Amino acid sequence: MEINGMKVKLGFLLIGAFFMVASAQAIEIKSHLNGGLEYHFVNGDTDDCPGIYGNWEIELPQPISLVFGANYFSGDYDLKDYSGSYDSLGLEVLLRIRWEMDQWRPYIGMGGAEYINDFKNIDFPNKLGMIVEGGTYLQLTDTIKIDMSLRYITLQPDHLDPEIGEIIMDAFVIRAGISFAL
Repeated sequence: MEINGMKVKLGFLLIGAFFMVASAQAIEIKSHLNGGLEYHFVNGDTDDCPGIYGNWEIELPQPISLVFGANYFSGDYDLKDYSGSYDSLGLEVLLRIRWEMDQWRPYIGMGGAEYINDFKNIDFPNKLGMIVEGGTYLQLTDTIKIDMSLRYITLQPDHLDPEIGEIIMDAFVIRAGISFAL
């Protein structure tokens, strides 16, 4: 029986996230967990594709937040003589500036992610990408918010063979999810 490497990496990430959240609860840091769905509108060599995301946002002194997250997306690519499907796992770190309002809580942010890519039929190395985002939370209760955002990611893994070059996966990403205060 073969174990999918991407699933093992995601499992370790989830276990690590659990321990980070548990330690934050122990020292009473104001934070929340976010999770939801995303859709990538790609400007490049891959097709548009859906994905999922989850992150842990730590609220530092107003107006700054630090975000640790992960997202997973999967799609198809077409590059010169190669085509097939791929899986990508992004491990993100972002800095956000947020505004506290009555029911709406807008934010802007910027950061980076290490994308662990698994391309079928061709090998591309993992790649560091940049993220710029803007979004808002809609407060439903004291502990539950709706999370909506638009982000732009740059992701252009280079192949070691210069004839193949790079695969462009830059994308606008729409996200919608839910946030739980801890």
